[in-house]
Amino acid sequence: MNGGGFLDWKIPNSKVFIDGRMPAWQSEKGKNSYQAWLEILQAQDSWNTKLEVLQTNYIFVSIGTFIDLEMKDDPEKYGYQEIYRNDGTVIYKRILPPTKIFFPSSST
Repeated sequence: MNGGGFLDWKIPNSKVFIDGRMPAWQSEKGKNSYQAWLEILQAQDSWNTKLEVLQTNYIFVSIGTFIDLEMKDDPEKYGYQEIYRNDGTVIYKRILPPTKIFFPSSST
């Protein structure tokens, strides 16, 4: 079971952006949720803007992913704070209202 599937199971009324079923779902523009998630996970251009549009309050990812490496030294810069980290997982929580978040033009 992946992280999204675990959250669906443990907190069934929560909104989960990605879980094991998502690769097959496509948007009206032909892009599936999994592709969008990979762009966010890889901290590609506009990744934080995408999280903003999706109103993402928590980020639950494996440590060492590009998004973790981008955020871990200064998550407040992106409007989040790290609330949990172990040997395999990190959780970031949104701390700033959407209009106060810094949106860098690139991931560097």
